[in-house]
Amino acid sequence: MHGRDGPVAWPTHSPDLSSIYFFLFWRGVFLEALIWETPTGSEENLNAKLSFAAATVRDILGIIERAPQSLTRRCQACIDVGATF
Repeated sequence: MHGRDGPVAWPTHSPDLSSIYFFLFWRGVFLEALIWETPTGSEENLNAKLSFAAATVRDILGIIERAPQSLTRRCQACIDVGATF
């Protein structure tokens, strides 16, 4: 999908179009904080935090599955307004 030969004319240097950044990085920061921000205290508490994080990752995977459609819409919106980057 990236580059000039993909289904969408991809503007060069378009950080605002990076799905991976938005969908993974910020949620990864959240998950790390969720697990390690406070002391776990016990193995049971750590397991509970990890289980919650795993459920959150499943939700994130659903979001990632929908990301290409969102990315295509954002690319087309940039192209429609003649955006230059």
